[in-house]
Amino acid sequence: GCEQCIAFTVACFTDCIHRGHHIMEYIIIAIATVLQNRKEDSRYSYGYGRHEYLLVFTVNLSAIIVAITNIIES
Repeated sequence: GCEQCIAFTVACFTDCIHRGHHIMEYIIIAIATVLQNRKEDSRYSYGYGRHEYLLVFTVNLSAIIVAITNIIES
């Protein structure tokens, strides 16, 4: 009945959010990989490798936000 359609729609929506999170993760990891390979310059005398920590934090924070959103919506 109608309940099955609603459940299926919610499941599809949640799956889209989950897949979107993975896409964001891959983009952030790609940016971190490019940045960490840069040499130091006048702006960042210690190099760009430390940006990776900030990007990993961002990935983990986004995972927590998606988890909380899924808990609230379910």
